[in-house]
Amino acid sequence: MDHVAAIAEIERRLVERGVSVSSVCREAGLDRATWHRWKHEGVKPRLGKWEQVQAVVARVLETPAEPPASAPEAA
Repeated sequence: MDHVAAIAEIERRLVERGVSVSSVCREAGLDRATWHRWKHEGVKPRLGKWEQVQAVVARVLETPAEPPASAPEAA
């Protein structure tokens, strides 16, 4: 799988979990503009940065999802 396809898959899985790409980038120490260049401009990620992003994504996706906040019941 090339990196563009991998990015699409990562984004799909993050959306399912309600996690933003920006938060993953921030945690991985990656500028959001760099993610955009990887995705849209054919720029290939450097191995070290790609591995950092993959590690954050793996951790985020393995963490149990927060249950949705329930609305307070009317008395």
